[in-house]
Amino acid sequence: MAVIGLLFSVGFGLFSLTSLKQKVIEPSEKLSVSAQAYLSGEYQKGAVSLGTGTELDEVAKALTQTSQTDGFVTDIISDIANGDFTRDISGLPDDIALTKGLKNLYYNMGKAFSDISGGAEKVNADGARVSQASQTLSQGVTAQASTVEQLASTVNEIRNAVVKNAENARDAHRNAEEASAAVTEGSAKMKELLQAMDD
Repeated sequence: MAVIGLLFSVGFGLFSLTSLKQKVIEPSEKLSVSAQAYLSGEYQKGAVSLGTGTELDEVAKALTQTSQTDGFVTDIISDIANGDFTRDISGLPDDIALTKGLKNLYYNMGKAFSDISGGAEKVNADGARVSQASQTLSQGVTAQASTVEQLASTVNEIRNAVVKNAENARDAHRNAEEASAAVTEGSAKMKELLQAMDD
């Protein structure tokens, strides 16, 4: 009878160890590998699915969402650095400070770049008008008064464009500082999560 009890205890112990390995140890190892990939910037490898039916599934889901969001954020920042504002970023969540700040930065910088581009075209066009005005000046004293008036109007338009561009640049700078602060905060929170997971 003692042998049967011992065999039952050993069998139950092996079953418990196997279950522990499948439900905790192996999923924890997968999470650790994914977290290391995330920290090294390999966001696609940071995505993980466990299917354990435990709290580890929620951690894996959060890590996967964070990896995907951060990968998209990295792509957007690269686009901003390259002056490309054509990406559709409407899918970024608004409930995360980092992505909300990045959306504002992206839209404001895109508008500023568009305004600057439009201003450059206007300056180009205004330059052509100034050239025409110079030719008109050389043709006679009578046309001189009209040409000076056109020139003053053009200079005023350029001044207004420069003032608007300066305002947009200040907005873009402020948004960049907010996004930077959000990135720093997000990074600190991820490090805390990983430290908590390691503990």
